[in-house]
Amino acid sequence: MAPPRRWRCFQREGSLWSSHHSLSSGGICGVTAVAIEESDSAGGQVLLLGGDMEADEIVSLLQLVDLATGVCTPQAALLHGHRHSAAAGMPDGRIVCAGGLSDDRRMQSMVENWGQPEHGVVDAACTWRALPAMSVERSSCCGCMMSDGRFAVLGGWRDTHMSSCEALIIGEDEHWDNA
Repeated sequence: MAPPRRWRCFQREGSLWSSHHSLSSGGICGVTAVAIEESDSAGGQVLLLGGDMEADEIVSLLQLVDLATGVCTPQAALLHGHRHSAAAGMPDGRIVCAGGLSDDRRMQSMVENWGQPEHGVVDAACTWRALPAMSVERSSCCGCMMSDGRFAVLGGWRDTHMSSCEALIIGEDEHWDNA
């Protein structure tokens, strides 16, 4: 019997890599990872969104990974398949995911938001809801959350490398600001 595979995770102390358990979900590719809970120890939680599985199939993967054990816990599926998308954590704990390749391998402009159901339902599972689409379809893009609450999506691929940027203003009147 072969020993279990190990993966490596960056730790702050001394800027060294440390070995961790393999992911219980198996091999993955084309996912986006967002920190959910950070820890000074080997622990913490990361949300994996979208991507390929080992069978080269695009899935609406959403797994919450416990870094201390490698255990992946499935979460509510994305509304659309995403591979090579942009995602970031919002200050209030919600996650936003944009673009990427859809289930039928087409570039998309879809944007989704993951978090607790609205109106403060206690102990309810996190769910996805659609946000306004980007003006341009793109995959292999990057995204980040700005301190003023905007979600910026930069670059990516659409027939060629892209240099455009869009920022979603998230609030009561959500809309994109194109640059």
